[in-house]
Amino acid sequence: MDEIEYLDVTIKIIFIQIISMDLKREKWKFSDGITKFFADIDDSEFIKSVQKNFQQFGSTDLLKVELQTQQYISKEENLKSKYTVKKVLEHKKGAQQINLKFTDDEDE
Repeated sequence: MDEIEYLDVTIKIIFIQIISMDLKREKWKFSDGITKFFADIDDSEFIKSVQKNFQQFGSTDLLKVELQTQQYISKEENLKSKYTVKKVLEHKKGAQQINLKFTDDEDE
């Protein structure tokens, strides 16, 4: 098999969690809660807002996105998938750490 055989393309709206990001290549690593995967980001408005620091992320933040999955058979005849975030719909901040002040009732 000399060429890649493209199979199916699906687009779904899903929440994903950021694992790591590469702003120069616009390729980020995400988790959907089950699978970890790399994805291209095609949403130029979102990328610009990240580059201008309008978007800042924590380790538990979620993105609601339109995620495109392109399945294909590689030259080695293995089934593979390519992921692309077509549009970021929502940025949901994760749990914030708060400082708690503990007191000893006996000292009062």
